[in-house]
Amino acid sequence: TGGVLDVGCGVGRTIRDCAPAMKGWKFVAMDYAYQMCERAHDVIAGGPAIALPSLARRGFLTATLPERMPLKNARVVQGSALDLPFHDGAFDAVTATLVYDRLPDPELGLVEMAICGMLLAA
Repeated sequence: TGGVLDVGCGVGRTIRDCAPAMKGWKFVAMDYAYQMCERAHDVIAGGPAIALPSLARRGFLTATLPERMPLKNARVVQGSALDLPFHDGAFDAVTATLVYDRLPDPELGLVEMAICGMLLAA
């Protein structure tokens, strides 16, 4: 079994798509914004379908994430990519989609993620 951290999880799409296929793994979705954590929790905990207004603005009129069954191997936490609340080597993999350009110090964020992953945990 392993663990995956998704930094800047947004609505939790990465976890939603991966966790059901990897039931023996633990997934943590983390975002800095409380509102995104709430939305990710709805997706990951099996809440109702949620609208994706950014896609709707691009012409996808029915852009939603459908209802999901609760994912028992996933949870959502709020935190900063610049000061990750996990110990060194806590995860086998760390993902961060569309995050670096939003960080005030991208290099520090990358170092934090590498330390939390197995890459630098020796």
